[in-house]
Amino acid sequence: MRTLIPIFLCLIWSMASQAQYVVMKVNETVYLNDKPLKKKDIINSKSKLRFSSGEAFAYVMSPNKGYFILGIKDRKKAKGEFILALEEALVPPNDYYAAATRTHGNPEIATFEDQYDLKAFFRDQLFFIVPAKFKVSAQHFPLDSNHFFMVKHYLKDGWFGKALPQSEQSFELNQKLFQLHDKVFDEKLIQYSELYFSNQETGEDQYLGRFTLEFLSQDMLLEELTTLYDAVGKISADQFLHEHVMPYLNLQYGKTQPEVIAQLVNKILER
Repeated sequence: MRTLIPIFLCLIWSMASQAQYVVMKVNETVYLNDKPLKKKDIINSKSKLRFSSGEAFAYVMSPNKGYFILGIKDRKKAKGEFILALEEALVPPNDYYAAATRTHGNPEIATFEDQYDLKAFFRDQLFFIVPAKFKVSAQHFPLDSNHFFMVKHYLKDGWFGKALPQSEQSFELNQKLFQLHDKVFDEKLIQYSELYFSNQETGEDQYLGRFTLEFLSQDMLLEELTTLYDAVGKISADQFLHEHVMPYLNLQYGKTQPEVIAQLVNKILER
């Protein structure tokens, strides 16, 4: 029995010496031994991973090393599936964000002053926690019964439009945006959406941007960002928001209203 004890201790030491990573989230599909990775899976530094495409990646964290992204840094060069050892796929978040095709830019605008502000924001991939309200300049976008914002949704075989709720100089996006009469369209059925400012007096609709849109649960985002904060370690709310949260959300879901996300961050730090 005594001879088994040193062997057993060596085995424990060997396992502890290998860095282990806990999967926090997976985009598209990443395989480990032909099994798709899922949240809370544990992988070690000797693992080989198969990525379904250049856009596939996984957020992982190590209790001792912090959090990382498993993926390929130069995603534009990745064609089809590819296989990488974990150590080759391990990319620090800042390096991965710098190589991303989207950036979270500077969407911190209290009021959209003109068409250029709106066009800069309402493009590419967007997500919001409802209701999402946006203030606009009365000089360029006077809101009344004859002047309002509308969204056109384009499906595979047609399109439909929705006038947006408004109050004073603000308009709103909410989940009723996907409803036409008694039918509610699944977000995935909408290929893209476009924002317009409608002037009923002249009969003109001013085009302001094309985007994809989804609404996310506040509880789901709180859970994800809490996991991210626990992986990063205790830092200030401002540093967490700008260096981790906004790049993470932009990469996963697109642009959003940073002031709303800042409120979620404060809730996490107040635990």
